[in-house]
Amino acid sequence: MNYQSLLESIQNPKLEQTWKETLTYWDDSEINDREDLLDFIKSKRNQFLEMLNEVGEHGDWESLIAVEYIELKSLWINLNTQIQYQYFTKGKQIGATAYKASVTSMFLEVIEHFIPSETRDKINVFLGETAKLSEEREPSPAVVVEGLDLQLNDLYGEKERLLTKLGIGQLSEIPDLVESMDLQLREYYDLMKDSILIENGQIEIRSEEPFQILYKKGN
Repeated sequence: MNYQSLLESIQNPKLEQTWKETLTYWDDSEINDREDLLDFIKSKRNQFLEMLNEVGEHGDWESLIAVEYIELKSLWINLNTQIQYQYFTKGKQIGATAYKASVTSMFLEVIEHFIPSETRDKINVFLGETAKLSEEREPSPAVVVEGLDLQLNDLYGEKERLLTKLGIGQLSEIPDLVESMDLQLREYYDLMKDSILIENGQIEIRSEEPFQILYKKGN
């Protein structure tokens, strides 16, 4: 491991650029959301740099890396657990949580290259067993009920918006509505099918019903 290489890797402008590019894919976010998340991961990076600079090349900076790795990996595991519960209770992940996990993972990848493989393996085994215990714990009935309630409320809201848009009171009226629309279209077709006659360059309007002819200019 090389102290100077570690500093260069953490301060590499490409790392911050990668964070920024990743956050551009966060579709349902405002610019302030992306800036806050970028500030979050930059703060993590800057705090670690400050500690490294204070300890220095001749200090026990290897221990700092291991502790920082444990902290970030624990955060990443917690965020992924949170994402799983979001899927279970809301049917989707929350963008802020997912992208926080993503930029944290990118920072982890930089740091882990400077940790001896044996040390890294021991850390991952310990954290993996801890995460496994959490995964094996079933959600409480209250969490299950809350999740189902949220999903049912979303479905009810979608149903009400559909009924309002169609101008009907209940779902059972939809088949009658479709049948009525089909009948109206057929009647209108029968009414208008012989309304215009074009012969020898002459246009003859035969329909007594008002209608509008639109001219679309070609490309």
